[in-house]
Amino acid sequence: MGFDFIIVNNFLTIITNLIGLWLVSLVYSTDKKKALNRGFVLFVIINIAWIDFWNLAFFVNQYHLRLLLTRLVYSFVDIWFVVFYYLFIVWFLKEKGWYLLLGKLIIICESILFLLVTFTDFVIVS
Repeated sequence: MGFDFIIVNNFLTIITNLIGLWLVSLVYSTDKKKALNRGFVLFVIINIAWIDFWNLAFFVNQYHLRLLLTRLVYSFVDIWFVVFYYLFIVWFLKEKGWYLLLGKLIIICESILFLLVTFTDFVIVS
């Protein structure tokens, strides 16, 4: 007779997805060619995927599928850092110079982490 957190979690996940998709359609429809708008769309889609894969990982009973979903969650975190940097530093604040070099370094580091998390047992042991 206890409170069912699974129902609340699923409801909040659905609401988050709907709000995210609404924001994506609103921002993207204003100016499709602007890098800031495209970056925001990518940022929100990555956040939605991160939340959804994390939520799905709890409902799967098969070990290998749960492991794959967990690896995808952490892979989206790596991608999120790259998009977050470019969205706020490069596109929103319009910083130039060494910020672009730092952005390339972030892409390299996060790409290595992405590959390690997704395809090896170094981070998430199977």
